[in-house]
Order: sequence, then C-alpha cells, then structure tokens
Amino acid sequence: VQVLANEPALAVPVLALNEVRGKTPDTLYQFSLNPEEEASQTAVAARASQFQRALVITSDSDRGRRLAQRFEQQWQSLGGSVNATARYSTERANYNDVIGQVLADPTGAAKRRQDIDMVFLVGKNKEASQVLPSLAFHYADDLPVYGLSDLYNPQQSIAGNDLDGVHLCLTPWQAGKGALTRDIQNLSPPPSGLDQLYAMGADAQPLYIRLALMQANPNLTIEGHTGYLRLDKARHITRGLVWAVMQNGRPAPLPDIVQ
Repeated sequence: VQVLANEPALAVPVLALNEVRGKTPDTLYQFSLNPEEEASQTAVAARASQFQRALVITSDSDRGRRLAQRFEQQWQSLGGSVNATARYSTERANYNDVIGQVLADPTGAAKRRQDIDMVFLVGKNKEASQVLPSLAFHYADDLPVYGLSDLYNPQQSIAGNDLDGVHLCLTPWQAGKGALTRDIQNLSPPPSGLDQLYAMGADAQPLYIRLALMQANPNLTIEGHTGYLRLDKARHITRGLVWAVMQNGRPAPLPDIVQ
C-alpha cells in the first residue's frame, strides 16, 4: 500500500485493504480493520450510558498503549475522566497483582476504590479471562466492562462463559447481524483468527463498485459486514460498529449507538 501511495497517479481506482497515512494519489482508496476506530467508538458508547470515571486496563505493549491513548482522547473530549490506568504483562502473567494495586482502597479497607464507574479493557480473549476474575476478586465485579472485538474469540468464548457481561464493540458479522451471517450458517466457518478478514473480503466488492458514488455523496452509508461503511475526505473507509453483551459465551446484539 505504501508503494501505491508513493505513486504520483494511478491509472485506475484502487481499493487497498490496508491503510497508510500521508498524501496519496486521488484514485487510491483505503479500507482496513483499524482497531483505533473501535477504541474511539467504545468511548462514545460508554459516555452515552452516562459513565464518566474510567479505569483503563491494557497490555504493556505498543498496541495496548496506542489503543488506550485513542480511547482516552475520545473519552476526555466527551467530558469523561480517566481516574486510573493499569498495564499488565502477558509474559509475567501479573494480572492479579496489577489489578489489586490499581483498585486498592486508599484507607486499606477490604473494598475497592470508589472513584471508578466503568472499565475499558484492551487485550485478547485469554487475557480477558484472567483480568475479569481478578476484577471480581478485588471487589470490582459490579463495574461494567467495555472491550474491543479482539476480546471475542468464537472458538474459545462458546466453550466457556468467561466474558459474560462484557460489552463488546464488534463488526456486524461477529454480532450475528446481516446477510453474511445467514449465508454461512450451513458452511464451514473460516479458520480461527481470520473471521473478520472473511467479512472484510465480502465487503470489498460492493465497496469498490460504489467508490465514485460514495465520493460524490459523503453521507452515503453502506451496510457492510465489517460495519456501517462511509468514505471520509482522505478516501479512507470508516466503519460504524455495533454493540453486543456477552451472554452464555455468545454475543447478544444491543441497539446501535447513534453517533
């Protein structure tokens, strides 16, 4: 994609299934599954539910810090405050220690601190299955937890209920919405870890044939399998995502958040 972006011009419209930043040819369009979109929309959804004081829990990695920063920027722009941040190490598996330290009551009482009303969790499914019990152990099982799509692994979540109660920002396909879900019910599922790429491929063709129309009408929205798709001024496809709460190991769709 960067090679294409460096070209002064492209002979035909190109829809790249990845994205780069900076100046690009006028006929290069970019479509990616950018998790930073999810982090931003999570902040919008949590504020829409009237939460204001967040605890941000993330892996101690470049990706974790980047997504936490995107959430915090959007959250604070909406009037929310980040009252605490916890970073865990997947190598040292120090989940319980980190959660215990950040939730400790300042008086030393056997209860959690009271200046937090929601949790934003960044991580994978197996990491969430460690963080959530630690939250419960440290008296925080009453706090609503919001997370991104990579917390949900169908092969793992269906087998257990570790994520039950967590609010997830998902693609329509993951949440069981849309025609693609119905089309594949009788087919073999895509390989583990490639589920969103499967939906992305299904969106690419209808996007490509509508690029000119989308550019002429910035308000045009395509109901895709990876989100409600629109074209921004930089010719990036943006995704409006959907919400679900985990119940019995599966996502139960919630009403869409109006943004």
